[in-house]
Amino acid sequence: MKILCVSLWENSWVPYWTKFLNSHGHEVRWIVGNEIKDNAHLKEYQWCDAVLSMWACGLAVDFSNMNEKPLFVIHRSFEVFEDTAYYAQVQNINWENVKQLFMLNESHYPLFEKKVKNVNPIFIKNGIDLDYFPTIEKRSDAKHRVGWICNLNHKKGGINAVHAMFELKKLDPLITFNHVGKIDSKRIYLYINNIMPYQNLIWKNYGYNNSHAFVKNFLKTCRYIFSSSIVEGNPLNILEGMAMGCKPLIHRYPGVEYQFPESYIWTTFDDLRKLYVSDYKPQEYREFVADNYDYRQNYLPVLKVMEDAV
Repeated sequence: MKILCVSLWENSWVPYWTKFLNSHGHEVRWIVGNEIKDNAHLKEYQWCDAVLSMWACGLAVDFSNMNEKPLFVIHRSFEVFEDTAYYAQVQNINWENVKQLFMLNESHYPLFEKKVKNVNPIFIKNGIDLDYFPTIEKRSDAKHRVGWICNLNHKKGGINAVHAMFELKKLDPLITFNHVGKIDSKRIYLYINNIMPYQNLIWKNYGYNNSHAFVKNFLKTCRYIFSSSIVEGNPLNILEGMAMGCKPLIHRYPGVEYQFPESYIWTTFDDLRKLYVSDYKPQEYREFVADNYDYRQNYLPVLKVMEDAV
C-alpha cells in the first residue's frame, strides 16, 4: 500500500511512523503543512492508496472534501479547544468521508462529541522507538538538572512551571531549569525572565530542535523530565525522557492517570516536592516505556484498520 502521511510540522514521530509502515511493506511519503499549496501536494495525493492525517487539521479538511482516497485521522489534543487556530477545522472536516478517527486521550472525546456527532473513535496510545534512545547513562552534572521539552505557551503551563521550580529550589539550591522549545508566548517569556532573578533560579532556553540526536544529547544532561501542561494528548517528550532514564515529574492534566502511574504524577506542589526527592529508578522508567509505549505495538491498531479498509 502507498500511504500519504500528513503532519502539521516535522514532529519527532515522523521517523517512527515511516519506519513502522515500511517494516510492514508499505511505501510512505509525507506532506508537512496545514493546506494544499501547490500541484506537488496534489501529485502526492494522486500517488497514494490512502491518507493518514496525524492531526485533525486543514489538510484533513481538504482531503475529506476531495474524497478520492480513503482518509484516516488521528486527533491529538488542541484541535478541540476554541482558543487554537485549528478549532474550526475539526467541524469543517467532512467526517462522512473519514474511514476512521483515532484519539490519544479519552478525556477529549466529550468535547469533540459536542462539535461532531456520530463519529466513533478508536483510542490509541503514542509510541516511541527505543533504538533512538539507547542508554540511561547520564552526564556527571545531571543530578540537579530538570529538563522541560515543549513550546512555551499557555497549554504547556509556563507560569505553573516557574512556580513549581521555585518550590523545588527550596529543596535543591543547585537545581537548574533547562528548556528546549519555541517561544510561542512572548507574555509568558517576559514573565519568566522578569521573575526568575528574584528567586536566583537558573533557566536556560536551548531553542527548538526536535531531531532525535539533539533530544538524546539533551536528555543525557538531565536527571528529570518535567511537565506542567494543563492539557495533553499522550506526550512523547515524557516518554523519550523516561526512555533515557529521566525521572518523570508530570502535572495532572486530564487523562494522565490512564497513561502513567500515580507515582509519576503531581497535583500540588507538595506532591511535586515528594516526587522530586523520591528514589531515582532510571531502569524502571525505561522499562515502563518499553512495556507500554513500544511504537511497534501501539501503531498496529491504526495499520490494521487501514489494511482492512483499503
